[in-house]
Amino acid sequence: MDFLTVSIAMSIGTAVAWLVALYTTRGSSLLFWNTFFGMAGAFLCLWAAAEMTPALRLIVLVIAGPVCAAVAIYLGNAIRQAIGKAIRARRSR
Repeated sequence: MDFLTVSIAMSIGTAVAWLVALYTTRGSSLLFWNTFFGMAGAFLCLWAAAEMTPALRLIVLVIAGPVCAAVAIYLGNAIRQAIGKAIRARRSR
């Protein structure tokens, strides 16, 4: 993977995180986590595209990258909230 492809993946993950921040009620307070999970999802999509179709990885990244980033943001926040609830429940005992 070259630097251009990696920067495109970072841009896609960050753009999806900013869109989530703009159109949700708690998006701005979760912007750091959304950016982290969005970039992780875009990188995961980039890695999968580079492994499956090296010649078409940019096309797959541009088409499927935002979807992977949005799913990663959703799942990452759900896991983070579940861990937080478990920690709070353990502390209240």
